[in-house]
Amino acid sequence: MKFINPSLVIITISFLIYSCGKPTPEEVTTELVEALANGECDKAQKLTIDYAFFIVQMVIDAGCVDYEMKVKSVECTETSEMAICTCIEERDGREMTYTYDLVKTEEGWKVSNWPLDF
Repeated sequence: MKFINPSLVIITISFLIYSCGKPTPEEVTTELVEALANGECDKAQKLTIDYAFFIVQMVIDAGCVDYEMKVKSVECTETSEMAICTCIEERDGREMTYTYDLVKTEEGWKVSNWPLDF
């Protein structure tokens, strides 16, 4: 009869717990911009806090229309409580770069702000 090495069990459980953690700033940023592009503004609003929450509310009030967009890259610089993410998106054949500010909350990372270009 074979016995399972207890160290292997502990390492496996630790890996599973770690990998099931909260999303990274990169993942939250990507999820936000994809939700907005897909017209899923309620989902997008759940990923926001502060000024970004009101930006999404303005999008909802305007009708939350979906649009074609592809995320090309997201790169973030983070501290323990804040992150700044640069997202390169492709829309209508053009690359557009946006910067998103995120804060860490008890629920995980939330987008707190991004500049609007009108």
